[in-house]
Amino acid sequence: MNTNAVLVPSHNRSSRIPKFLDAIVKNSLISDICLGIDRTDSQLDEYNRILNSLPKPNCVKIMETQSNSMLQSLNLMGSVLSKDYKFLTFMGDDHIVKTHGWDVELAKPISKKFGISYPNDLIQQEKLPTAIMINSKIVELLGFFGHPIFSHLYVDNSWLEIGKSLNNYNYFSNIIIEHEHFSVGKSKNDFTYMKNNSGEDYKKGLEEFKLYMEKYHKKIITKLKFFEIVYRLKESF
Repeated sequence: MNTNAVLVPSHNRSSRIPKFLDAIVKNSLISDICLGIDRTDSQLDEYNRILNSLPKPNCVKIMETQSNSMLQSLNLMGSVLSKDYKFLTFMGDDHIVKTHGWDVELAKPISKKFGISYPNDLIQQEKLPTAIMINSKIVELLGFFGHPIFSHLYVDNSWLEIGKSLNNYNYFSNIIIEHEHFSVGKSKNDFTYMKNNSGEDYKKGLEEFKLYMEKYHKKIITKLKFFEIVYRLKESF
């Protein structure tokens, strides 16, 4: 069993999976990869066919979820896998890993302290963790990877604020996990992008982020800091 699980929600994008898997499998050292696919996804059979046709290692699997929402699928996978792995990593199916041993390096600064680590995605870079590794205990304690108040956008802003408030957020400019997003011409626009990236979606996401910071963030940080102390005390005996 590896120590990191990479959680990749995907919907009607089976064509992206071969390139994604080729890059992440050859560049990972401590990671299992879990694709979260809605069980009603019209391309579910194609996802399975692709995995079965590739010379894949045992570290790649599909988890059938009950939603085509990225965040809901991510939270379902996180709740199931948080007890089996030390670290959990979110990536989109449009992230392409280009740095060998990326997972070992991201894990180092959060191996003994709650926090976040994130790579250079060549778009947002240090500004936002569009791909992110966190301690699995965070997900286990909170019951979610990304706060359910978010529809989609701005959840990565909340992850950055959690890292900052825990005094342990780590950006690696030398670790490249390229975000092949349509907004910069690295992917073709599709339904998944269109349903989450309108002007109204950004307005809604910003409102959700403001509400998150006002109502939930402080409580989350207080809880995480308390339980981190508890875990350290347990390990000292």
